[in-house]
Amino acid sequence: ERLKTKEALENVESLKFQQDGDFFLISLLTDPLSYKMSESNQLVVYSVLKSKKEFWFKNRKKEIGGDLNIVDEIYFAERRFLFFLNADAMGKSIQGASGALILGAAIKSILLRTKHSQTKEESYPEIWIKNIYVEIQQLFETFSCSMLVSGILGLIEETTGLVYYINAEHPFLILYRDGKANFIDREFSTRKWGTPNNEEVIQVKLFQMKPNDYLICGSDGKDDILLKKEDNKQVLNYDEEYILKIIESVGGDANKILNKILEVGNLTDDFSIISIQFQGKRKDFKYSYNEDFKKFQKLFVNEKKNRNYIKAKELCIQMLETYPFDFHLLKQVTLLSLRTGEYETAIQYAKKVIDFYPLESRFLFYISYANYKLNDLNRAIFYAERAYLREIYNVRYISHLAQLYKLVHEYPKAVEYAKRGLQLEPNNFSLLKLSRLCDI
Repeated sequence: ERLKTKEALENVESLKFQQDGDFFLISLLTDPLSYKMSESNQLVVYSVLKSKKEFWFKNRKKEIGGDLNIVDEIYFAERRFLFFLNADAMGKSIQGASGALILGAAIKSILLRTKHSQTKEESYPEIWIKNIYVEIQQLFETFSCSMLVSGILGLIEETTGLVYYINAEHPFLILYRDGKANFIDREFSTRKWGTPNNEEVIQVKLFQMKPNDYLICGSDGKDDILLKKEDNKQVLNYDEEYILKIIESVGGDANKILNKILEVGNLTDDFSIISIQFQGKRKDFKYSYNEDFKKFQKLFVNEKKNRNYIKAKELCIQMLETYPFDFHLLKQVTLLSLRTGEYETAIQYAKKVIDFYPLESRFLFYISYANYKLNDLNRAIFYAERAYLREIYNVRYISHLAQLYKLVHEYPKAVEYAKRGLQLEPNNFSLLKLSRLCDI
């Protein structure tokens, strides 16, 4: 009996050693995929990842889990962006770690490919992030729902602090500003990677950071904690806003957030968090207008009332020499150029608005419309897609896209957008007509 027991224990130990060896190999493959970031004067990054599963292998202590943090730099149109990803793969131990390994390898491959082969002219954050989401979605769809991943992926423009992001059914982004922590929004951009039919509606959201803001994203491990009570009992936290109180008590540093959580409770899941502080200085384009500007306003209003749009536009362009970043002037030149049929000029000034005021998505639509009038339909579609990705419920943008795809004879896409618009406005005559025409 003792001999059998000894053999059984040896078998168990052998199996345990083999299992820990597998864990060790997975951890070796996953570790290089995590956080990476070059020095930046504008953005300070704090990244913490602590896996629930710990093990020893050949006197080395390691961790394995399904959470993943990736931070890297990338350039679009010669502007430096910070790429960030915080993700949580479904499953415990080796299942979750396998999902994180697959996701991490795919993301690293995409980043390397982008850095070496992107076409500068056509590389824009909205399009790039959407394409990443779709590529990862198609990869995880092959696992037939046996491997799902939630996550937030985004870009932050280093000089302006403008954030582009997609939330794939992950805990909401948090903003820590002036001592207060709040969720940026309470809506997902789309479902988890690997969910079937998950490419129909994808929204790229935008947010403008201010100097000294912290942007914080983390997995549900930061919420699912066992809180310590006075009677030595532990209670699972169900309050999703509890993390906001913790952040307000220690600030935006991810390491301090973890230490505070371990002070008030214990982790029940993998823990990962990325916090990014914006230290840059945004340009302030507000002006104290002088007497010349007041005279201009009177002349401009008078010319516009008399429908002398060309003269009104020339007045705006003249004032832009003194106030080159003024939103009102740039807007008027763009709109007046569209009205007078000077579409190249409209594109020129609309692009300036996007450069100085990147949240003004309607100017992407104006650029698209001007290109449509110039019969450059491919470029018109490109800018229309950018505008739509930012505002996926804007029927005007949807209808415009549907019409453009009809003109280039891509009828399935035209019908797709027409039907999407009809879900929002069922009685929209132009969309009804278009969907019937293209569906023949």
